[in-house]
Amino acid sequence: MYANGEGVSQDYDKAAKWLWKAMQGKDEKSPQSMIGVRLGVMYCEGKGVPQDYVEAYAWFLLAKANGVEEVSEMIFALEKLLTAEQIGQGQARAAALHRLIKKRKPEAIR
Repeated sequence: MYANGEGVSQDYDKAAKWLWKAMQGKDEKSPQSMIGVRLGVMYCEGKGVPQDYVEAYAWFLLAKANGVEEVSEMIFALEKLLTAEQIGQGQARAAALHRLIKKRKPEAIR
């Protein structure tokens, strides 16, 4: 709601904080899918978090691995911007995020 200014003033910093809090939820698929998409977009745009294409790429990969096909175009677009080394870093980060989420250690993600 904060990211879109729905019912509250638009505030990307608060949006990022709430998304990180949502990582602590009980729905195992949720953090890896739709929250991952939103965080990926925020990292791409540098809204509420530092702009970081490698981090965005990692979150989009995580979302796609959990069935969010809509991120395929974003992944493709980022692959055109990133070096092979950065793509590898993003893939490694996505794998690390997956392990942390699976262990329910969201505080270690940020």
